[in-house]
Amino acid sequence: MTGSFFVRERALMKVYNFLLVTFIPILAFMLIPQLNSSISSNLYSPRIIITPIFVILGSLILFFVRTRGQSIISQIKNIRRLSFIPLVPTLIYITWTCISSLLSPMAGYAWLGFPLLQFGSVMIISSIILSALYSQLVLRNIVIQTLTATTSIMLLLTILESIGLRPLASWIHSGTISYPAATVGHRQHLAGWYAIMSLAPVFIYRNRRLDPWFWVWLLSAFAGVSLCTTSSATLGVVIGLLGWFFVNIRRFKLPLLAIMAFIFMTLTLPLAANTLSSVLNTTSSNFKDYRSTSTIKTRLYMWSAAFSAALQRPFFGWGDETFAFQVFEHLKEKDAASLFLAELSLPSTYKVVHKGFTYYTFDPKGNDKQTGSLIYLRAHGIIFDEMYSRGIIGFIVFCSMILSLILYVHKRDPKSLPLFIASASPYMIYLLAWFYVPTVTPFYLIIIGLMISSIDSPLEEKTQTVVR
Repeated sequence: MTGSFFVRERALMKVYNFLLVTFIPILAFMLIPQLNSSISSNLYSPRIIITPIFVILGSLILFFVRTRGQSIISQIKNIRRLSFIPLVPTLIYITWTCISSLLSPMAGYAWLGFPLLQFGSVMIISSIILSALYSQLVLRNIVIQTLTATTSIMLLLTILESIGLRPLASWIHSGTISYPAATVGHRQHLAGWYAIMSLAPVFIYRNRRLDPWFWVWLLSAFAGVSLCTTSSATLGVVIGLLGWFFVNIRRFKLPLLAIMAFIFMTLTLPLAANTLSSVLNTTSSNFKDYRSTSTIKTRLYMWSAAFSAALQRPFFGWGDETFAFQVFEHLKEKDAASLFLAELSLPSTYKVVHKGFTYYTFDPKGNDKQTGSLIYLRAHGIIFDEMYSRGIIGFIVFCSMILSLILYVHKRDPKSLPLFIASASPYMIYLLAWFYVPTVTPFYLIIIGLMISSIDSPLEEKTQTVVR
């Protein structure tokens, strides 16, 4: 009987590992082909359906295997084994998120997200659980190879779109896309995806022998960030690389080589893509000039509105993705008008009349210039977004959860903590100016889970150390 049980347990673990490995490319490339539709219906909607389903299925399999047929009381006592971080801070944050959504003036949006983005509390909680599930995955070569292949395929799509080709146009065609976008949705969000991948191999390979998979993964992510020309992602990778350099100061050649490679790609790849696009006579992509500071002003207004709103509801906030309905209500009329003008790139001599996020602009002579809607789904900065969504107290709970993860890593492997922070920092720095996205953020939690797995799981190869 015991032998039969363990056979079933091993079989279930194989299924569990297979599901987790398979889910990586599915999450990266899944789309519903629809012409003349929005990014949300092409890319976001499938993920808000499949991610919670996968989380529930994976949790049930893992729970059954880990509890090994124990009594209900024993299962409850051992549930801590299913979480990669201290259970209490995580459960408090999840509970706080649920209460915030329940008490939100727009609970439907808070739970499921605004229709244009769909990253409400359901996806936030699902992504946290994803991280716990992947922390239990044995980090075999197939996992690394899958991540490397996924990054490489994403880069291929990015390169093609960067030179003006549109290989996905027959499946995704929306006038709002800023290219390159691949299967993420927008150039700026794709930059965040590559920021997640950029230094993940550095941490995961810290006790492994360097092989071609490491270099392909690392350089593909570097090239992707370079082609997306998004300031916060580029800055995040630079800071992460500098952190790796100083952590590994005694063996600085590898991080120095990586820094030089990233700088070279950042300076040359967008120019090369534009040149090739001209030769092919295709539509050039939306590369950004790093010297532009136009978005900083708009973010300052959004952060001011988010903080003002958080002060009104300091305990549980307003709920996820309700910001569009509150941002202009928490700005002075002069500041609200300035925000519209800055976002629309209109001179200060124009007049703005608005009702919520709907606006009318008039030129200095009083003629009707244009009308439309300006919808800010989130506060474009994780600090103010968490304050707005879950309140100032909720933001403290959020910080305590992050701190608990850092303390966990320090407890399990103190020498790896500086590198862990450096490898995880690019996307967090990116989020200081951006927000959660269904095609991107779950990947970050998956990578965090795999990094934890590399601490807790025995490694197959330790013949060459990357960073120590």
